[in-house]
Amino acid sequence: MSPWRFYAYFLAFRGRQATLVSAEDLTERDAHRIRADAGLRAIEHRYRPLFENMLEGLAYCQMLLDRDQPHDFLYIEVNKAFEALSGLKNVNGRCLRPPMVGRACSCWSATTDRCT
Repeated sequence: MSPWRFYAYFLAFRGRQATLVSAEDLTERDAHRIRADAGLRAIEHRYRPLFENMLEGLAYCQMLLDRDQPHDFLYIEVNKAFEALSGLKNVNGRCLRPPMVGRACSCWSATTDRCT
């Protein structure tokens, strides 16, 4: 027996109390999510070696805004070539400004601001 979720809404309809009941088959919803997750895993499995072994430095980042202006950005994931070329190590999950202390941070920030 598959799991179901039921919703009940109590409302007035044409001057009378009415109950609206709906049901959701959780098996189908979960099956869709499982198929989507499997597809994402297959894509990552296919392209992960390219990301890790390419000669070009690649950083996947999120721009952080302050009052709709670029303020900083978060390194979500970088490859080994990025670390070798930039000299920045273990920056995944960290913001730009702390690793760049003592370096040309304002120049780097100005360059990245133009790219957004």
